[in-house]
Amino acid sequence: MKYASEILTTVKVNWEALATRCGLSRGEIENMCPAFKESEKHTDII
Repeated sequence: MKYASEILTTVKVNWEALATRCGLSRGEIENMCPAFKESEKHTDII
């Protein structure tokens, strides 16, 4: 459980920077944002 929580925190904090480093455009990142926001609501399953 500890590892899963750490992974979720890392993804929550760093996903936009990682997407930028991978070459995604600002528009593509903005399109992904709702999915990441939705995933933050479901961290209670861990």
